Amino acid sequence: MNQEKEIIIPLSKAKMALLMFACFVFVALGVCFVFAPPQGNHAIYNNPYILFVIGIASIILFTFFAILYIKKMFDPKPGLIINNQGIWDNATAVSAGLIPWKDILSIEEVEAYSQKFILVVVSNPEEYLNKVTNSFKRKAIEANFKQYGTPISISANGLKISKNQLIKLLIEQSKKYKEQ
Repeated sequence: MNQEKEIIIPLSKAKMALLMFACFVFVALGVCFVFAPPQGNHAIYNNPYILFVIGIASIILFTFFAILYIKKMFDPKPGLIINNQGIWDNATAVSAGLIPWKDILSIEEVEAYSQKFILVVVSNPEEYLNKVTNSFKRKAIEANFKQYGTPISISANGLKISKNQLIKLLIEQSKKYKEQ
């Protein structure tokens, strides 16, 4: 078979730094909600118990995401590699690894919570679910599978490519390699 040139899409340290900064802002807001909740007379928005719970949740969740972004910033591997074998996904903390072209049924764009991302619909989702041993990663891809029918999603948030360019590239490459 003709050995085609790989398309390598690096991780974007700048995008990840911005995402980490956003995480730190939400952690700081969480700390404010816990230790110095805003005062007012609205029954729900100024309820100290609700603000305390929101603050704790914000601190835990966004500290966790910040740690994931810090780890990814020091990952020397590219975010995506596209070649004649398939798509090698290393874009996020719950990356799928190698997704062979033979497994890929379609590549779709979906929007959830004002965030657009790319779904890779595979013929054998159970194989991708079963190879994940980390409980956090497994819960994340199980939720993806339950919601969208596939455990694999790719985000351009941490890549040196826009989401529109990435979806176009993945669809083009999928058609190209599926025809071979």
